[in-house]
Order: sequence, then structure tokens, then C-alpha cells
Amino acid sequence: MIQIYSDGSCKNTTTKEGGWAYIVILSNGEELDDCGYCEETTNNRMEMMAVIEGLKSVYHIKEPKTVISDSKYVVDGATSWMPQWKKDGWGRKRGRKVMNLDLWQELDSLIDGVVFKWVRGHDGNKYNEMCDMMASVTIENYSLV
Repeated sequence: MIQIYSDGSCKNTTTKEGGWAYIVILSNGEELDDCGYCEETTNNRMEMMAVIEGLKSVYHIKEPKTVISDSKYVVDGATSWMPQWKKDGWGRKRGRKVMNLDLWQELDSLIDGVVFKWVRGHDGNKYNEMCDMMASVTIENYSLV
């Protein structure tokens, strides 16, 4: 089984700079990781980007995958909200738009058979903590440029 740990961060609400990171643990124990930066973003978008990029990195591998995230937004969205949005033509009740629709649709194209698991953030989970650090450092490094 492939495990994909992910985290996103948006430290500065004034400049809206954000970072995302993932760590993939392949079934053979090998680890892959990556991180990225966005200038105009939100924390929720960075949480989603981390999962999307992690899934894309192993999409070609036909093994069961589990996404482990500290984002209730991502986990609940993928497992509870998205099926109803799709049934309603990607809409919400009372005609409201789905926030981050572009990312939800991209995520939807990647998650067939994927299991989502929520973990409490900043609670000692080694890989979650590493992803948090990677996402935060990415913001700091780009902010210095």
C-alpha cells in the first residue's frame, strides 16, 4: 500500500503566500517528497494542492493508496461533500458555488479507490510534522526572494 502524507500552509493573510508539501511512502519503503509555493492562495487551496500533487506523483502505480491529511476540509470534502456536489452538478444548496471547484474536480479525477484518513495536526505524527515543516519552509524561502 502507498501512503501519501500531505500538508499545506498559508502563513501570511496579508500577502496570501502559501506552500504545500507531500511525502509518499511506497510499498517497498522508499520515500518520495516534493513541495511548492503559490503567491495568491489560501490555506485550503494549499492543503488540496499537497494531496493532488502527491497523488499525481504515484498515479501510474496501480496499488492501493491512502492519503493521510490533517485537513478536515480535504478529508471531509473528498469523502462526504464531493459525492453530493457531483450529484448536484457540482453545485451546493441554495445555488451557492463550490469553493475551489477547479481543485475539487482535479482531485476527483485522481481518487478512484483512494482511502482518506484524517490525523490531528501538530500531534507528533512524524510524516505530518515533516510535511508541515516543508510547506512552511517553502513559504519562507520564496518570501526571501
